[in-house]
Amino acid sequence: MAPAITNAEEFAEQFRAAGIPSACISSKQTPAEIARLIENFRAGHIRVLTNVDMVGEGFDLPACETLIIATRTASFPRYRQLCGRVLRPAPGKRRAIIIDHTGMVAQHGQPDEPVKWDLINPPKGLERVPTAPCAECGAIYKVRLTHCPECGAANALHERDQIGGYYFDIKRIDAELIAQARCERRKQQQLERLRSEIVWPDYRDGSDLVGRTIADLRRWFVARLQAGGVPIIDINAWLTSPAAADRQLWMTHFTAADLKSRSSSKPMLIYKKCIDHR
Repeated sequence: MAPAITNAEEFAEQFRAAGIPSACISSKQTPAEIARLIENFRAGHIRVLTNVDMVGEGFDLPACETLIIATRTASFPRYRQLCGRVLRPAPGKRRAIIIDHTGMVAQHGQPDEPVKWDLINPPKGLERVPTAPCAECGAIYKVRLTHCPECGAANALHERDQIGGYYFDIKRIDAELIAQARCERRKQQQLERLRSEIVWPDYRDGSDLVGRTIADLRRWFVARLQAGGVPIIDINAWLTSPAAADRQLWMTHFTAADLKSRSSSKPMLIYKKCIDHR
């Protein structure tokens, strides 16, 4: 996909000079000539077909496997339409390759990000672009990842307040992407913590005898749930429920004598009742 006919013709010439059969189709050619070149491309006699807005809507060649984007567009639907030229399934086709020379993925997101299409009000783009560029190899990957899955380089968005880049410093505001990356990372870290350790909310049980006993019972209760095989993330979810902070629950079902018990039966029973009543 070229920005101008002159560029498209030059690209085709460069491919031919490298020994790759290539051709350019443009509005300067007759319909018959364009049809002949496309048919040669379909048959494999031409391996690269350069163009300017000639293979958009209505172009039917699902077997095409590679797209080279060498032009920019501010239109999100047009970007998706360009990518769609190689994303259609075909017999024997296992994948599509998109080579993005102009950084469109940073502006419009990955070609397979879910979008709610509306013919009356077409989408202007994704609400957020959850991807990051690798400063080492140029790969685009999920912004929450701390390292590039292709080459292993560190994600600079997690490490610095500002980053330079081949298009980031002039095409978008770094601060927004940095904040997004850190937010995604914090969510991931919080989820990992909830899966691996007990996170105690501040219950404010009070410093009187009843409050201290309830606090002790709650910790005993959690230890018994762990011994009973309840996943830590489920225990953390229960600890944030109203039942865990309900003084009446502890005073109704337990006494200080329960603290000496090493059985999980009673805590498991009460836990399941609380879960069932959610």
